[in-house]
Amino acid sequence: MNSIKIEIAGEQDSEVIREIYQTAFPEEESAMVAKLAVDLLAEKTVPEILSLVAREIETTLGHVAFSPVKVEYNESCKASIVTPLAVHPEHQQKKVGSRLIEFGMKKLKEAGTLRSGISFWLAGFDPQGLV
Repeated sequence: MNSIKIEIAGEQDSEVIREIYQTAFPEEESAMVAKLAVDLLAEKTVPEILSLVAREIETTLGHVAFSPVKVEYNESCKASIVTPLAVHPEHQQKKVGSRLIEFGMKKLKEAGTLRSGISFWLAGFDPQGLV
């Protein structure tokens, strides 16, 4: 698993991303979540959706999308939500999802996107040093 590479996903990854969601989610949810993940690849937003895949050699192991949201409180800030996220069942429990999230958080930090790590802590992911 040390040879995992995290890369920007593109529309050319649509079919493999669809397959990952269809195998990772229960049958009653898989088609809807797979469609969302694939649709986000073509969605044009400002700032852009950050869509990532984890690959090991020629095999795509997982996918995540960080979608921009606008937060209005005392002042406007840039933020992103993590949805959807899936790892092929054969590669679950190997930290693939954690690596996708960690890489995405680093990219968002580089882009100046402000966010809180609280939802990651609740999910069992420790964003130490990333927030």
